[in-house]
Amino acid sequence: MRALRTVGASVHGTWRRSPPDSSLRDANRGWEIDLRGGEEVDRLVGETQPDVVFLLAGHVCRARSIDGVLPTFQDNLVSPLHLLLAISRHHLCWLVLAGSMEDPGKGGHEVYSSPDSAAKAAACGYARMFHALYDVPVPEARIFMVCGPAQRVSRISVRVCAKGKR
Repeated sequence: MRALRTVGASVHGTWRRSPPDSSLRDANRGWEIDLRGGEEVDRLVGETQPDVVFLLAGHVCRARSIDGVLPTFQDNLVSPLHLLLAISRHHLCWLVLAGSMEDPGKGGHEVYSSPDSAAKAAACGYARMFHALYDVPVPEARIFMVCGPAQRVSRISVRVCAKGKR
């Protein structure tokens, strides 16, 4: 968010529960919203009229347990679908969608290695469909290490890369 603000973008951050202090500092405006709720998402997209939406939220669990199926389905497939629907209804903007590094590809016989990778692959499939049928621009980003407050390794990696070290 900070990088977007430095180039003059008006940034709106969203969170399901109370945001970390850094999110408040980096956004021009913050919204407490559950992206799994279609009416809430539609209302927010209509009110804010974004040019670009970066969907980096999701269920942060790579567990292979059956307990992870429903939470990853809700967070990593239902939430992007609500955003795609809202963006197509309002004819507004781009949705930059974060795919999974675990996507096995497009060979026709995909076997997903986790509930997370299956849900994200399905979301990317819907995004391609929305692009083809409804002209919604949806670039897919292959972000292998999303940096967030709970991911210390990613923050360290970003700092090291920023300093030109490998």
